Amino acid sequence: MRTICLPPTGVSQPIFPWICWCLWTSRNKLIFENKVLSASEVLSLSITSAREWWLAQPTAMKAPRQPNLIIPTLNAEVNCVSVFTDAAWRASDGATGCGWIFKDSTRQSTQHGSKCFDNTASALTGEALAICLVLSHALSLGYTRVCVFSDCQVLVRAICSKSSPVELYGLVCDIELLSSLFDYCTLSFISRSLNLEADLLAKSALYNAALTT
Repeated sequence: MRTICLPPTGVSQPIFPWICWCLWTSRNKLIFENKVLSASEVLSLSITSAREWWLAQPTAMKAPRQPNLIIPTLNAEVNCVSVFTDAAWRASDGATGCGWIFKDSTRQSTQHGSKCFDNTASALTGEALAICLVLSHALSLGYTRVCVFSDCQVLVRAICSKSSPVELYGLVCDIELLSSLFDYCTLSFISRSLNLEADLLAKSALYNAALTT
């Protein structure tokens, strides 16, 4: 079941950018027109603006390509960069460490990295953040064909079946949008034993973050 925003209905994309925009314009109204908008008015205006923009877009933009769920395997398409990602979550403070590795068609590592996030709601949210992070990073590097691998089967199935939990709705929308910007993009589940390098990077990021706090 796909979760949608309640009235006004029909908004199927993240509205966060519109909230930021309406907060900015409401600030200008306060400064230049001495007009005060309540929080509920700003939120309602954000949703309305998002819906109007969405309805005005061409049909092609309303149906971004979805990541494809493929068989759990390490076989990737020719000329496709393989991206292995994982996340480690600490329940005590909600910190999440994300790790990733980029590999070429010969399975040689071309790049790896990690990042830590604070106040993450759950381990599943952390895994979704990790996928968002690597997709954004791949785009910044100029890759157009990527095969993303994650050992979080629950998340992979939720994304590809369009039945994500409410807590992940915004992140899943971001993943769908980012994936649509590639010429080719797949998301696959792999076993943890095949994702040990990304797992180690994620745990190291989480551990190092604890040392600096």
